Amino acid sequence: MNTIRWGILGCGDVTEIKSRPALQKAEGSALVAAMRRDRAKAEDFARRHGVPRAYGDADALIHDADVDAVYIATPPSSHAELALRVAAAGKPCLGEKPMATSHAKCQQMVEALVQHIVDELRGQGTCESTGESGARSSWVMEQCLAGYYESKT
Repeated sequence: MNTIRWGILGCGDVTEIKSRPALQKAEGSALVAAMRRDRAKAEDFARRHGVPRAYGDADALIHDADVDAVYIATPPSSHAELALRVAAAGKPCLGEKPMATSHAKCQQMVEALVQHIVDELRGQGTCESTGESGARSSWVMEQCLAGYYESKT
């Protein structure tokens, strides 16, 4: 089985208790990077939880070639902006609730991420971070979609 390598944006209470353990314990999932604006706190989180890399900058994590998908656990006011940056980098993301601060921002996020999914499944997309256009990027997208649809049943 291949493994989805996750990066977390935001290392607060939610990631300590809920998200981090799930990403580390789920079959086919590995937490490989964590980001917090205060890099020292990100490094502390990474050290305590065995996460290989810590960042103080969201774009550095988003463009890390060893991160396949991004979990957004920042304050809601930044969800839309970060999701759009993740989509532009050619990666899927999962976010905490609320999705965004307005219906319009939610629609913008959905459109950007769906367009990326469509491009990937058509084989036209490439990951800006890694330049990958083939198997790994498409496999990650398929796994994320499969998880999404399984959660709906």
